[in-house]
Amino acid sequence: MKSTNAVILGSLLALAFSQPQAEAAEAHATAGAWFNRPSASGSQNWRIFSPTTLDTINWTSGANKAGATNFPQVPFGPEQKFIIVTFPGGSTGIAPHGFAGFNLTQPDGPPVVNTAITSGSGATTSVSGSFTSTLNYYANWTVTATGTGPSWASRSTGNDPFALLPSDFAGIGGNTYDLFFMAGLESGSFSPNGSIDMNVSYTTAAGTEKLLEIALDATGANVSGGTQSYLSMYRLATATEGPTLIPSLLLTPALIKTLLDSSAQMGNVSSPLYIGFFLDNIPVPTGLLGDGSVAQISVGTRVADAAVPEPSTIAILSLGLLSLVGILHRRENR
Repeated sequence: MKSTNAVILGSLLALAFSQPQAEAAEAHATAGAWFNRPSASGSQNWRIFSPTTLDTINWTSGANKAGATNFPQVPFGPEQKFIIVTFPGGSTGIAPHGFAGFNLTQPDGPPVVNTAITSGSGATTSVSGSFTSTLNYYANWTVTATGTGPSWASRSTGNDPFALLPSDFAGIGGNTYDLFFMAGLESGSFSPNGSIDMNVSYTTAAGTEKLLEIALDATGANVSGGTQSYLSMYRLATATEGPTLIPSLLLTPALIKTLLDSSAQMGNVSSPLYIGFFLDNIPVPTGLLGDGSVAQISVGTRVADAAVPEPSTIAILSLGLLSLVGILHRRENR
């Protein structure tokens, strides 16, 4: 009788804690339209940066967990964002292409009850020039974190750096310059247990400046950065708008929070937010970084999510479980 009771109790416990909500976090992001000009020279003097072999995207899965099994971070890449071809005579051709990305499934077990699942994908594109006669280039990527079973937690990161070379500053004619680029969160979603983070930074030999940090979860949007005296942020109508610098569309961290707060609380960002970053009158970088560039713009996104048993299911089954325990206890005492 006691062994039968144990089986019933075990079955109820397994049922109570094996009814996970359908969780998955996903973010679609974009970055591009990298321009520079001599400081205070007027919008007609914007010049587009051309991609090089140094422009890569890299991915990270984790740290993840499936059941009681912990998985450390796993890096993927870096992979080149553009196909760069050098022709006879020294001219180059630039072709966008799709990323290899990654897909990783990490099970527990045996037996397998839970899995952590992460992925990253994307591609580069080019569009007719705005403000210049040359093509403008963009990267678009998606990171996803999900899983199966009643107990898992997963994270997925995509980081999109763009390298600025010494040759990009030829002809600036001074010690300072203006820089413009676009970064956007096009859409995203996550469960009440999940989150989306987006980070934008500018790096030279002098160090890394964190320009903007956005964190979205079920409590809302937390936005920091954007405080540098040389930095202005503008809301753009499209990813390809370019450096229009319209004063009425200036953004602050507080305004960005307002734009994203309600969407974050609902776990669904359905309206794209494109931000133009204008760095005004900043020093022309000269110190070399490890890859041979003199500056780097980095835009990264990370998503995280985890399984959690359905609250209503737990409550109902827990009441049934307590009732059954009482009944079985009385039977054994007879």
